[in-house]
Parts: sequence; C-alpha cells; structure tokens
Amino acid sequence: MDEIPSFGKWLRQRRRTLDLTQEELAHQVGCAPITIRKFEGDEMRPSKQLALSLSGPLGVPSNQREDFIRFARTEFTDPTQAYWFSIFESASPHTESTSASGNSDKDLPFGTVHLLFCDIGNSAQLIQRLEINYAHILEQYQRILRSTLQKWKGHEVSAQADSFCAVFSRATDAVSAAIEAQHALANENWTDSVQLLVRMGLHTGEPLLVNHDYVGTDMNRAGRICAAAYPGQVLISNETRIMVERHIPADTSLRDLGNYKLKELTEDEHLYQLVMADLPSDFPPLKSLDVMPNNLPTQLTRFIGREHEIEEIKHLLHSERLITLTGAGGTGKTRLAIEVVKQIQAEYPDGAWLIDFVAVPEGNLVLQAIVSTLGIREEPTRPIIQTLTDYLRSKKLLLLFDNCEHLISACAQAVDMLLQACPEIRILTTSREALGISGENQYYVPTLTVPQINGELSLETLKQSEAVRVFLDRAAMVRPTFKLTKDNALAIAQICRKLDGIPLAIELAAARVKGLNVEQISERLDDRFSLLSTGNRTALPRHQTLRATIDWSYNLLSEKERVLLSRLSVFTGGWTVESATEVCLIVQLDEPDVLNLILNLSDKSLVIAEEQEGRTRYRLLETIREYALEKLVESGEERLVRNRHLDFFMTLAEQAEQKYRTGEQLFWFDAMERERDNFRSALDYVLRTRQSETALRLISTAFWLWFFHGPWSEGQIWTEAVLALAPDDRTK
Repeated sequence: MDEIPSFGKWLRQRRRTLDLTQEELAHQVGCAPITIRKFEGDEMRPSKQLALSLSGPLGVPSNQREDFIRFARTEFTDPTQAYWFSIFESASPHTESTSASGNSDKDLPFGTVHLLFCDIGNSAQLIQRLEINYAHILEQYQRILRSTLQKWKGHEVSAQADSFCAVFSRATDAVSAAIEAQHALANENWTDSVQLLVRMGLHTGEPLLVNHDYVGTDMNRAGRICAAAYPGQVLISNETRIMVERHIPADTSLRDLGNYKLKELTEDEHLYQLVMADLPSDFPPLKSLDVMPNNLPTQLTRFIGREHEIEEIKHLLHSERLITLTGAGGTGKTRLAIEVVKQIQAEYPDGAWLIDFVAVPEGNLVLQAIVSTLGIREEPTRPIIQTLTDYLRSKKLLLLFDNCEHLISACAQAVDMLLQACPEIRILTTSREALGISGENQYYVPTLTVPQINGELSLETLKQSEAVRVFLDRAAMVRPTFKLTKDNALAIAQICRKLDGIPLAIELAAARVKGLNVEQISERLDDRFSLLSTGNRTALPRHQTLRATIDWSYNLLSEKERVLLSRLSVFTGGWTVESATEVCLIVQLDEPDVLNLILNLSDKSLVIAEEQEGRTRYRLLETIREYALEKLVESGEERLVRNRHLDFFMTLAEQAEQKYRTGEQLFWFDAMERERDNFRSALDYVLRTRQSETALRLISTAFWLWFFHGPWSEGQIWTEAVLALAPDDRTK
C-alpha cells in the first residue's frame, strides 16, 4: 500500500515550491520557526487560527480554506483521506517570471519611488473573534486596496495576510491612494458588522529592485513608519512630505508630529500625520522607542534564536503577573529577558524598567535600588515600601528584576508586597533559583539548540542550530571573512556540542577564531574538559561546563593579562582606565601595560567596553567577575588589591567633598554617581574586615552621595552599620 501522505509532508513540499524558508513562512504567519519545523515533522498540528493564517501565504483559494483547515488539523487514519492532499498538492504557485502581484521587473518603477505600507491594526482581535469568517474580511480589505491602487497607478509589491505593500511613481498618487483607501474602508459595509481599522505609512526613497521585489533600508524604514501608526492613522516621512506638501487636497492637511526613534533605525525619523476630512484625526502618542518610558540597555550584538522561548514568555506575561527565568549562569537569562521586554514594552504605557541587583550587596538595600532606578523621591517620615507602592499603585508598567539569586529572600519579599499592592504591574525576574512565593511562574531557560552529529552534516541543517548561528555571528565580528563551509562544519558542530550550547561559552569560543582555527579550538576544549573530569562531581554539570569554558579562556591569556583580570574583579559597576591604573598597578605590571591589557581583554570578550556620556567605561560580566575574584583570592593578593581600591575611592570621595561648594559641584556629583556601586563595595569591604576608623572616614565623605542623589535611607543604613561597628565613635 502506498504511504499515506501527511499534512507535514505537504507543507514542506508546498513551502519549497513557493521558495520560502521556514523562517520566512513563520514571519508571514506570525509564529516561531520551530513551530513550522514541528508542523513539517508531524510533531504537532496547527490550531484553527494558525491554520487560517497559513492559508494566505500558502496560496490556498478562499473557497477552499475551510477544507484546508480540516485537512491541516485532521490526523490521517484512512487512506481515503489522502483526497485532501491531492486537492492542495495540485495548487500551483506564482511563476518565477513575475512577482506575487503579477508584476514583472519591467512594469515596476525604479530609482526614486514612493512606498505605501499598510496593515490591519486590530487583526489579532478580529481573527480571534471571527475565526474562519476573517477570511471574508481579508478579501474585502484586499479588494478595496487593489481597486484604489489601480485607479492611482500603484503597483502591488507584496500582500502577506493583512500586510500590504505598494509602490508609486508619483508621491501625490501615493498620498491620494492612501486618502481614498481610508475613506473606502471607513464607508464599507463590512461582514459581521466589524470595524476595520487600517494603519498606513508612506516613505520616499530609492530601494533596490531585485527579482521582482524591492529591498534595502528604505523598505525597512517605510515598514517601521507604518508600525509606529495607530489603527486608522496615516503617517508620512519627511521625504514624502517635501514632495506632496503643496499638492495635497484642500480638505486634507499635514500635522507635524516631530522626531521619533523607531525600532532598528539608527537615525530619528521626522514624521507627519495625514489629517483627512470626516475621518478620525486624534491619536495617542506614536509607538516609538522615544515615548515608551524605559531604561533598557542598547545591545551591541544581534539577538539570535530563542523564538520559541520568547513567544512562551510573552504568552505567560499576558496571563500571569510574576515570571521568574531560572537557569545556570551563562545561559543568557538576562539577554532573553531584555529581548522579551523590548518586544512588549508598548503594552505598558507607564514604562518598562530594568533593576539590576548584581551590585547590591545586602538584602536591606533592595527597595532602595528599586526607588533609585524609578526616580522616586523618598519621604523621611514614611516607610520606603509605602512610598514605593503609592507611586506604583495606579501605574501599568513592567519591572525586570535581574540577578536576584544572592538576595533571594529580600527580592521575594519586595516582589510579593508590590504585586499585592499594585494590581496593574507585571514583574519578570532572572535568578539561578526561583523566588518561592505564591503566584510565581518559573520558566527554565534552556541552553541554545545544538546540532546532531550523526552521519553527513549539511550546511542547511547546521544553520538551524541556534548555537551554530551564534558562533558564526560572533566569529564574523572578530574575523569578518569567517564563514561556515563544508571543511569547518564538523569542528563548529563539535565546539557547540562540547560547550552544551551555553551562550557565554559559545561567545568566548567564537572570539578565539581571531587567532586559532576551529579545529584547534575544538582540540583545546577536549583538553580542558579532561582536566576537569576529576573535579567536584557533585556540582551541576552545566556549572562544570561553564567553569571549564572560562578556565580554558583564562589559560589562553598571557601572564600579565591573567594578573590584571583577577585584580579588576574588585570593581563593581565598572571602571575607567585611570581607576584601573591606580588600583591594579602593583608588581608585575607597568603603567603603559594597563590600557593595552584592558583592550586585549576586551578583544577576547572578557571585558566589556561601554560609552557613557562621552566617556569610556569598562566592566566584567558578573560570571567572569566571580571567576576572576576566585583567582585573586588564590593569588593571595585580595587584601592588597581591595585596600588599593578602598584608598582610591576614599580619595575620590574626599576630593568631591571639597568641591561640592564650588562651581565644579555638578561635575563631582556626576562623578560620584557613576561610582555608586564601587562605593558600596568599598563600604562592604571595610565592614566585613572590621576597619572601624577607615569605615567612619569613608562614610563621612561618601554619605553626600546619598544625601544629594538618594536614596537617603540607603545612606542611613550604611551609616548605622558603620556606627554599630564603632559604637564609641557614635558621639564624635
């Protein structure tokens, strides 16, 4: 008997016939690539909503979509059910000589063109409400747009689900088409009495025409302008405004909205709103990175993979109020959390805020760290938790608490109090262990997917591995000509598997391609793991692997680089070249060495360089800092280096105190603020080592940091701890 065909097999054949990758199909449908892979492997079936979304990109005729949904969701248990396969197998794709809209290259304008992007702003709600009937709404919508395009000599470039892109030779035609389409959409008698709200973006540029399609930054810019609009709103770029300003209809005007920073665009975009007669014209502030309150850091490397995890965490945050990402050190919990928050921050009008506890040494400072980050002014006569909850009670915002593991009890108490008192906030935390409180949803962050090494390795299969893609991306950053080839494929796969797909380990390994080939890297990893095979067998395997990775990277350093790395571990919150020179310049190092060695360590991905207000500061990843601190303790230099760190910041505080009443006051306030975490570290050290006189001297000068910049209560906590250490000095 012939093999009974499956939906997965059909989907794979159909996608390839349409020349779509799994990632491209997933993007058009609105799901993760791993979901498409599971469909094609017959590991799972699509929901009704997802099957409907698949029908458009796969070219299923509208009159067969109900049958298609049944076909996609039905398990084959009878050979006669292959009937459905034969129906859809015969559907033919567009010919290669034309674009999806039927245009050939010679029909499409080139050079300076005018782009119109649009999509249905409330499509998700409509799909959920209408289910199969949404297809009829989509047909009405596309019919109106195509009719308008034909009248104003526009060319359809692409139509994927509810997203629509068209190009015009004349800017005035593009604007007229947008105006007429919005009026037609508003006046249409929609099926099921729905209200269809379409957002539009217009931009003028010079995209490249390649294989019946336009590519380039202008296409991305036009798409981002459309995405910034609200349903029913039409936005145009400054380039388009210049072309049409004197030629728009009498009952239409342009409203200057100002400059906005849009996602993935390096420069601000000056945007204008098209105000049309008899249509809504008042909308909230645009969905731009500028108007979404946040303190999320800008990442300097690409975020790769994790599509499945991102979607699951986003889904959890829509239904739950507390999510904790747990996992071993180096698995990328912080980076994943930041990426999730960036993608959903528009849903929180009062902002998305990162509170990093890594430099907070004591649990009684957790609330002060939250207050300081949110910019809340403390009230001396009120408990800080009351001030905090009163501020947050009516706000809808998302808090990201990062690195909670060393303050687990204090963080758990703070989270519990905030969630009970503030009904509209959501909290996402990262920790090596769960908080252990009611209402917590723990999400374990796995390592990156790694390739299977069995039989012949195809390059296409390797590129599906997240670990391989991260390795290739980071390797190309240090060696731009680096590529995946048949010759190096096996070694790269071995590296990713040996490192268990741990992101930090992968990045450290990729940094080594600057001086080693991948075969040498793989061999050295073999040696280092064998050295650790007789180590602590009770430690978690992933912890052993991460330690082995850092051990390996450390052993590749020169002796001077190792010495400096261990000494730099006393800094928390970062350092400058000047402070590193003062603290670390002891035996074995000369003054010119320090800067060069820091740059070397940065090149080897052990030190991170950051620009802050025109100044370069450096820092260590916390995992690397902890490792380097262990090396410092082993060297017997810890007390010496910590005392030099203490002396440096004691001197800085005393210099600042002398300048507070001069014209340099603001400069010294900022200087002290940048070193807040280092002052915390210095105070913690003198308290632990019971240096009472030194502690009094330091707090008497450093206290002004908390007095002027807050939180005042943190300064009080430090002061009381110092006085408790030296009770006889309380009245001096």
